[in-house]
Amino acid sequence: MSQTVSSKYRGKEIYTKSDHHSIKENFKELGKVIAEKIKCGSISKSGKALDVGYATGALIKHLMNRFPKIQFTGLDISKELIEIAQQKVPGACFEVASVMELPKGYGNSFDIVLCIGVLGIFDEPEAKQALNN
Repeated sequence: MSQTVSSKYRGKEIYTKSDHHSIKENFKELGKVIAEKIKCGSISKSGKALDVGYATGALIKHLMNRFPKIQFTGLDISKELIEIAQQKVPGACFEVASVMELPKGYGNSFDIVLCIGVLGIFDEPEAKQALNN
């Protein structure tokens, strides 16, 4: 990666050394929001979703079980976390990349973009850039 991130992926070892695939309350709440958006027609029930900074894929796994017709892609800078996610969440696509330098073709190609928890690793200027990306 050519980008510089002062945060250096804070907390990565938390995800590589223990299982974080329990269903968290914010996952349930996010599922309710997505279900409501599908119900009112602002999101397609067979759309595409991107989870930026997915770690080991716990959120994607939960949402894939709830919304099996949505195609999920996870984006993370850690190849090690991708390898764990591929084992834990078959059926999702995973890519090594940074929210600071999104892969070509990612612009406007997802119906849902999730960035749950990842913004906390950035300082304020980086977080603003990540959201703009």
